[in-house]
Amino acid sequence: MSNGFQDIIGELERQLGEALRIITENGDIDQIERMAELLILKEKLIEELIDALCQPIDTTFENSDEIVINDDEQGPANPYPSEIGVSGLDGAIRDVTVTLYGLSHTWPDDLDVLLVGPEGQNVMLMSDAGGSLDVENVTLKFDDAAADFLPDSGQIVSGTFKPTNYEMDTNLPNPAPPQPYGTTLSVFDGLNPNGTWRLFVFDDAGGDSGEIAEGWDITIKTNPCVLPTDSENDVGDDQEDNGNGVHSVISNLEFELSRAFQAILDSGNPDQIERFLKLLINKELLILLIKDELGNGNGADCPCKFRIGIQGNAAPTDVIVTQEGQEDTNLSGTINVSAEQCFTGSTRCNPNVDEFSIDFGSDGTTINFTQGRRTTISCENGTVARLQGTAQASGDLLSGDFNVSIELTVDPDTEIGTWDIFAQSFDGDTTFSTQFTAPISSRTFIGACSENVGPN
Repeated sequence: MSNGFQDIIGELERQLGEALRIITENGDIDQIERMAELLILKEKLIEELIDALCQPIDTTFENSDEIVINDDEQGPANPYPSEIGVSGLDGAIRDVTVTLYGLSHTWPDDLDVLLVGPEGQNVMLMSDAGGSLDVENVTLKFDDAAADFLPDSGQIVSGTFKPTNYEMDTNLPNPAPPQPYGTTLSVFDGLNPNGTWRLFVFDDAGGDSGEIAEGWDITIKTNPCVLPTDSENDVGDDQEDNGNGVHSVISNLEFELSRAFQAILDSGNPDQIERFLKLLINKELLILLIKDELGNGNGADCPCKFRIGIQGNAAPTDVIVTQEGQEDTNLSGTINVSAEQCFTGSTRCNPNVDEFSIDFGSDGTTINFTQGRRTTISCENGTVARLQGTAQASGDLLSGDFNVSIELTVDPDTEIGTWDIFAQSFDGDTTFSTQFTAPISSRTFIGACSENVGPN
């Protein structure tokens, strides 16, 4: 593994977090210059990405001991399970394949072969395949990328196959885990490869027998530049989430960081660094905003609060969509925008999912921004509301993660609002923009956090 790469990421996160903390807590805008200097560290990240140490590594572990599939009796094979210990691998699992050597059986339809990983995830490699046709001394490799499944009732021959399960209600006896069983080896992707891998072989009917004469092996592809998911730290149903989903928010950001990082490795495109850095900054800022809540139930300081919308939930507008390498798309249609920020019962205010949304339609073409979560908000004189955040795009033209800005300026005499909306995909290739005027909804409010406002 490239320890230098991890050190650079760790130092980048630490220093960005420190700069953001000073800006947020002390209002020291001079720290912005420091942050700009820190972003130069991305050059070091690019250098490390070019390093060959970041290439995925295949490692094979084997257990060549025979697995005896009990003589003419229904029941577990011997041993049950057969085990392989894996150790010394760095990084997260990228791919797993499993090979059985010297499989023979007089009625292969009876066989159930289950692989269980170190953290309990599992996949049924084969179950009720091959019908009644004898199998003798075949080698079977299981790989999600294989072209074919094992035959249901046809002759099983040596080859590479996808995991195959024709009997979904099979339940193997202890110490195998109960149902449900996974259907693909990708169930292990992103996890820590180290630990004991177990192979449970079970004959679910009497009268026939077999063996896996030369045991089995497992080949694990790891990516040394991606840290594995720590499943033990996932928030379960019985864990407190402080009422605002903060654990799941951090988990989602960690997932997006991992996905952005994987995109860098897969594509070799250093431009993906920009997305990675933005996610890092968003993660650090979010942690700063919610750290008090995680500790003592409080949240981030409330700068102002607003609830904004369009009268009748629809207004005419023209939209421009730009996509790299394509001509601009100009659409005329109707739009609805809504946002509610800091309408809590206190002077503290945390970012949450679904705090704002944008819906646009034009002759059957739809563009939607949902699951909106702010990063910053501001207000002026009770007439201007500004929001910056992230949202999920969907519909006919756009998809994926976008940075979004919304600005509303209200004429208090006419209650007409001027809206300015801009959204850009995380990779910078796609934008959505519109400016329009429309009467504001009766529930629209822009003001101080201390002001009391009714529910309407």
